[in-house]
Amino acid sequence: GHAVNSQSIRRTELTAPSPSQDETCVQAPPRFSVVIPLYNKGPHIDATLRSALSQTLAPHEILIVDDGSTDDGLAQCRRFDDARIRTFSRSTPGPGGYAARNMAIREATGDWIAFLDADDRWHPDHLETLWAAIRSAGDVG
Repeated sequence: GHAVNSQSIRRTELTAPSPSQDETCVQAPPRFSVVIPLYNKGPHIDATLRSALSQTLAPHEILIVDDGSTDDGLAQCRRFDDARIRTFSRSTPGPGGYAARNMAIREATGDWIAFLDADDRWHPDHLETLWAAIRSAGDVG
């Protein structure tokens, strides 16, 4: 089996709306940018993307950075018809995918970054569980 990657970092400060006079506060759902570095993971990327797209808390966007792959992984990603998926390419692979992750972080528009390796899959409630953990931690960052 594949490990579940639970790394997440805050992209920007989240602001909750001011409470109304009756002290009720409704917070907008979080916008997770899912970052997937891709290097020769063609046999796995379809299942990985499906696990990200089937989250109970839908991701704001999924950023895939191909890091100089020689297989069909990037072509598989481009077959998905979902506006949340954005693909990027680097011609020279970086060590350990860090350069690809950094490139995706720079392009991200969400409030939070969630890393997903191209050969891993998430449980359907991964982002929802991650958001609950973030909220229960109080002031993070």
